[in-house]
Amino acid sequence: MAEAYGNVWRAGGHHGDVTTAELGKPWDDVSVAGMWSWVDEMSAQTAGLMLAPVLIGMGLLAAGAPLESVIIEQAWSLPEAVKAAIGIEYIVAGWNGVLWDVMDAGEFGSPSTRKRAIMMASRKLVLDVIEVPGITTRASDAIGWHPETWINTRGVRRTAGGNEFKLGRTIPGITSKIRGWYDADDSEHRFTIEEVCLLVGLPPTTR
Repeated sequence: MAEAYGNVWRAGGHHGDVTTAELGKPWDDVSVAGMWSWVDEMSAQTAGLMLAPVLIGMGLLAAGAPLESVIIEQAWSLPEAVKAAIGIEYIVAGWNGVLWDVMDAGEFGSPSTRKRAIMMASRKLVLDVIEVPGITTRASDAIGWHPETWINTRGVRRTAGGNEFKLGRTIPGITSKIRGWYDADDSEHRFTIEEVCLLVGLPPTTR
């Protein structure tokens, strides 16, 4: 990707020693369609999501955008090798710093957990991560249910991780499967769309 924009490893240099060509190629001269066609040759179609951070960052610069930094989220389970590969593309292109961190919405006030890998890249700044005090919100407080309410997630089916939990806590990450969750003492008592919105940190009127 970086080579497509004129950035290459310095011949004979040490590991991490790069030379950066000016990103002077007009956007039209770079075959975006050709780059995306690389995805067709990969075993996983979702690989395109890994290509996007680099394509967008390099593309904006090539188009003349006054880009100073990029912050992008990815799946938290993204392999370290892939994170490193994305970071190297930015380093080769002359960016000063690239940093990855995993953040959980549940530590920033969300009633439900949701982990994401965050990539931060800067052309000028030296980046670092600082610890911040965790802010937790009980799911019961977010939607006005009693904190001792037991929520059943799998009916009578038992798994190693269990199938019930109390609502008076930050609850596991929510997916479409929440449509099958219910009050263990009252199977008819299920979450409304408005409550689901609140449980993922959105306004109840979100559509």
